[in-house]
Amino acid sequence: MTALEGAELAAHARQAGVSISKLIRQRSLGQRAPVAAAPELNRAAYAELARTAGNLNQLAHHLNQVQVAGQAQVIDLAQVRALLEKTIDQVGGLRADLIGASKR
Repeated sequence: MTALEGAELAAHARQAGVSISKLIRQRSLGQRAPVAAAPELNRAAYAELARTAGNLNQLAHHLNQVQVAGQAQVIDLAQVRALLEKTIDQVGGLRADLIGASKR
């Protein structure tokens, strides 16, 4: 193992809150690397983002129903839907980042 590989393993182990040997053992057995507990501040932000994402999802769902119902609209629902979907994806990425389970 090179010094760079050792440093990278040590950093991953430190981030996960486990020893290098435990990290290697878990990964070699096909287990997911452990994730260190998120700080309380991140948990609170994660919960708030979850509520925000839920609200955005409800709004997008409502806009889809209005368009399907064929009601006359003065707004471009496709554009609004695209913006909402992008926002929902961004919020989901932020939520994952906050708990160390990044999907990006």
